[in-house]
Amino acid sequence: MFPNSSPPVNRRRRLLAGLTSALLAGCAGLAQERSLAGRRVLVIGAGFAGLSAANTLRRSGAEVTVLEARDRPGGRVYTDHSVGFPLDLGPSWLHGGPGNPLKSVAAGAIISTRVTDYANVRFINFNDGHRSQVAPADLIGYARKINETMGSTWLWGELRRRLLTSGDDLSVSNIFEAAVKQVESRDGPIDRGVIALQRWVLESNLAAPLDEVSAAALLDDSDTGEDNDAIPPDDRFLVAGMDSLISLMVGGVDIRYGVTVREIEWRPGSVRVTSTDGEWKADCAVVTLPVGVLAHGDVLFRPALPATFTQSLDHLRMGLLNKVCLVFPHAFWDTTLDFLAYYADRPPLCYAWLNLARYNGAPALMGFTSGSAARRVETMTDNQIVANVMRHIRSRRGQAYRNVPDPVAVRISRWAADPFARGSYSYPGIGGSGKDRDRLAVPIQDTLFFAGEATHRDDPASVHGAWWSGQRAARQIQNTV
Repeated sequence: MFPNSSPPVNRRRRLLAGLTSALLAGCAGLAQERSLAGRRVLVIGAGFAGLSAANTLRRSGAEVTVLEARDRPGGRVYTDHSVGFPLDLGPSWLHGGPGNPLKSVAAGAIISTRVTDYANVRFINFNDGHRSQVAPADLIGYARKINETMGSTWLWGELRRRLLTSGDDLSVSNIFEAAVKQVESRDGPIDRGVIALQRWVLESNLAAPLDEVSAAALLDDSDTGEDNDAIPPDDRFLVAGMDSLISLMVGGVDIRYGVTVREIEWRPGSVRVTSTDGEWKADCAVVTLPVGVLAHGDVLFRPALPATFTQSLDHLRMGLLNKVCLVFPHAFWDTTLDFLAYYADRPPLCYAWLNLARYNGAPALMGFTSGSAARRVETMTDNQIVANVMRHIRSRRGQAYRNVPDPVAVRISRWAADPFARGSYSYPGIGGSGKDRDRLAVPIQDTLFFAGEATHRDDPASVHGAWWSGQRAARQIQNTV
């Protein structure tokens, strides 16, 4: 980490150059890279996975062309700068433990981040018309109890016995509900608002209703060295915007924007891609399309992909987390908090709001919708969504909320409606497991290579997982020579 004083300009440039090289090349194994001189590689998609693969392949001497359907790089990373400050409608945080390489890159490149304090929250609970406030210590205490019980050997043993008896696969909902029941049997009843909030936290992480997610989603450990505490201690919010990392990766890369791939015709050692901008030929291709796009059949593969691949693709679903971002003429809330959260008998669209004033000084709130609520957002207009959330905000009692102003700017994501994403990030459906992610990562006759967050078993649904998957695909190509 650099000291607060800025280094001289020339030193800063040298530092950035070195850090950019580390980001583009990967953190290990540089000495083992094999020359790919003369090899032509097409990379489909200019997100973290595609740019990671493209840069590593370029370092090995390959001729790389990246085909990107959008008019910008980043894929599901999208930073909106139109409101006067960076506003990420896609991922906002660098998650995981100290082994997340993007954290050190951001720090070294002097990209502004801030650690999120999830315990710095105000949770208002509306039950049966009564308003109460749950102390953060109680919220954190219950979160830890439920989390620890969900991971207990005893609980999994009981549920496995149920599985053998019923023949049905286990969902995350099964695990969560059994854990809550166990905690309550030991410590007494838990307020239903607290339970709803904990369930929402899980749904946000998994981007789907818990009864639709395989319990296998809880089994794999992060490669970043993250502990299993219910409260992540070092999640870093990108104050500068997630595209500040993307900008380090695009220099020198041949990216063709506005090119939508329609068909990938392949045979061992040869690929022909048909797109809205003509045909492209190469020796192999790295496909980083989201599983939602692959499953929807937006791209035709000739010949068809192997059954082992398509079966695993069927087991993985595209989850959904949408954001509702409101910019106000002034902050009417406690700006010392990281989060404002609440529960009501009629569940709100957004259970939690990130206080952006604490991060960048802007009078703005970023609300999160996941699971069924996120799906509902996709069917509503901006005006309907704003009316809904403002009604909930103004229903809070207290002087600060009596004269709440209307927002002056609104930004809402709808990732399921985006034809180049068809969702936010992947999760294993009932019957799926981490093995399905492994199968998607297996090269097809050393010609088609797949990357993206869905292909990283231990760190899916993350930008660092996507970045690592691109590194893996590049190494797989290097191993073919």
